[in-house]
Amino acid sequence: MYSVLQDTHKILGYTSAALGIAACVFNPVLVDDDLHKMFGSAAAISSAVNIGVGLVNYGDRVFSPEHEKAATRDVLHAALSVAGSILMIAATGVEAEDDGGFSGNFAHAALGIAGAGLMASSIVFEW
Repeated sequence: MYSVLQDTHKILGYTSAALGIAACVFNPVLVDDDLHKMFGSAAAISSAVNIGVGLVNYGDRVFSPEHEKAATRDVLHAALSVAGSILMIAATGVEAEDDGGFSGNFAHAALGIAGAGLMASSIVFEW
């Protein structure tokens, strides 16, 4: 079972990061808004599912007593992944304003870009 969850976590992680980056690249300025929403929603959902898979499979490595005071690779990976996922989910909740208002557009873009960046950077700690 460990091997299946390990592979699932890896595939979902790469997929979440790729979908988040795709949502940033294929923004409504360049493409249809529906395509952007599809990439963004898929990134948020896959990253949330991946946090659950990672917690089930690697929770003992992140929450073990020897990691309580140390910034290990596993802890950094988990922290960046969870933060990125939360920001990506928040970006789907703070939709850009259709009227071109600055505050909604800026908040949505900032949350989405930061979330995708954190999800992608979390992968670096696993290489």
